[in-house]
Amino acid sequence: MEIGKQNGVNFWDTLKDDLFQELENNQNMFSFSVITQAQQSIRLCADSLDKLRDYIIQYTFKDQKEEIDFFKKIKPAIYGRLLYFYKIYDIETAQPAGLGKEQLYKEVSRVMSFFKKHKFFYRYYRGEETYLDDKFFRRSTSAMPIQRRLFDSYYHPNFCTSHDNIFAEIIANELLIIYLEKPAQRITSTTQPHTITPTPIPSKKLTWTDPKSALIEMAYAYKAKGSFNNGKATLKEIFEYLQWVFDIVLTNPSRDFQEILRRKSGYTIYIDGLKEDYLKYVDEIQSRPHR
Repeated sequence: MEIGKQNGVNFWDTLKDDLFQELENNQNMFSFSVITQAQQSIRLCADSLDKLRDYIIQYTFKDQKEEIDFFKKIKPAIYGRLLYFYKIYDIETAQPAGLGKEQLYKEVSRVMSFFKKHKFFYRYYRGEETYLDDKFFRRSTSAMPIQRRLFDSYYHPNFCTSHDNIFAEIIANELLIIYLEKPAQRITSTTQPHTITPTPIPSKKLTWTDPKSALIEMAYAYKAKGSFNNGKATLKEIFEYLQWVFDIVLTNPSRDFQEILRRKSGYTIYIDGLKEDYLKYVDEIQSRPHR
């Protein structure tokens, strides 16, 4: 494919589709060796990224939407896979006998720490938000990436925005979680039956749709019961975790809790209703005919 023979969208869409097909073929060809497969995949991704960089440096986007779409979707999809295969190569070459239990959980913990550290950007990515696209994915607004550049050879002011790199990292880590599932399952099957298999990132997010005050009730109840970390988790940690899991922002939970304490109807409206609905649901299950 020669640069300049196709318009922008056709060029990078074709390049991306060709790369993904080559990666699939490569996976089948080198299924006997994960390291060889990773090496070949790195070469394929790097070659595609080189072509993409050379093209974009010379290219003028037809409008703002085309520029945003490219830096939000196309470049991260390719760069993310390059990072992903580098991660696999590093993991596999550091463990001659394959991933052990300790190393596996270390890798999973590292990935989940990344998502926690960058939870705002991950929510933005998973929620397919657009309200900051003109700041995140346009070169004119910020030329220097916020993330540390892993490969300086791919940095060029015309080929980088402030946030395309972090979207690539998100893609790489999502793929890595899926990759780590297989050794986790093998370890689980050969150890105690209660060994916990790392859970992949769900394909569909769950959003809290009850009132915020209801979640605040639950958070204080979890703290009182000592439900997390054997009772050692702080309220701040519990609220941070619940906001992350349920994709909700609680601006001032302590102030909201004071409002709950001032309610004449009681402190446990949601918890009482939860118990009532739970008991009804259990009754429905028990009343169903057994097969």
